[in-house]
Parts: sequence; structure tokens; C-alpha cells
Amino acid sequence: MGSCQYRDKILDYRLGLLDAGDEKAFQVHLESCPICRKELQVESEIDKELSAELEPGAIEHLVIARLRLLKSADPATSLFELIRMGIYAAASIIGGFVILPIILKIPYKVLSLDFSIFSQLGNYLNTFINTHIIIIGLVGVLFLISSTILSLRIIRE
Repeated sequence: MGSCQYRDKILDYRLGLLDAGDEKAFQVHLESCPICRKELQVESEIDKELSAELEPGAIEHLVIARLRLLKSADPATSLFELIRMGIYAAASIIGGFVILPIILKIPYKVLSLDFSIFSQLGNYLNTFINTHIIIIGLVGVLFLISSTILSLRIIRE
């Protein structure tokens, strides 16, 4: 709004706190000042809104509906579940890149039984892994990302 010297007295006038002389001077000023009339109208609207009685129960049904919705909804992904998925992913990566080559290099002839076919298979897989480690790693990362996205989608539903 604009500025007026009587602007500070609008609320006092509205509440009836002005003495008779100031009230009469303010009423004379009010007839010639559109700024003060507008401010007085705004104050009257605010007073009317604040003094209106609230209907009981107008908001209660909304709160109850929201509580029912929250109770019926599946729980969201918690931090614990995200950490657990990360640990599972890390364990899968460690298992794929560290433990599998170690297992494949175990000499099967140490055992009393003849496992020469497994030894040959182990050597073949070891050679394949060593020559194609980058491709295997990329496929593993691709599976990790897709399984994480699928898990998060299932959790959200």
C-alpha cells in the first residue's frame, strides 16, 4: 500500500482505542484518503475471518482419511534396507571377482579321488576369466544395476 500519516492509527480506530478528538479527525481524513479506506477494509475483512466460528469436524475427516491411508500403505524403503542391499551387492562383487578365481585355482589332485575333469574345467574357466575379466566385470555391473532397479521398483509397489 502507499504511505499515509494516519496509517498507524487504522487499527486503533478499528478497535475503538482513539479518544474522541482523534477519532473525529481520523473520520474526516478517512473520507478523503483512499489508502486508509482500503486499509480499513482489509482490517475489517481480517477481523471478520478471525471472528468467524469454525465448524467442528470440518478437518477431522481429512485427518482420519490420511491416517487410514498411512496405515494401509506399505512401509517405504528404510535406510537399513538400503544398507542391506548395498552389503549384498558388495558381497556379490567380492564373490565374483575374488573368491571364484581362488576356488578355480585349487588343485583338485590334492584330494584322494581323481577329479581331473574338474581340474581341466577349472583351468579352462580360469583362463577364460583372466582373458575376459573386463567383459565379465561389465556384465556383473549390468546385472547389479538392473537387479537394484528391479528391487527398488518392487519395494515401492
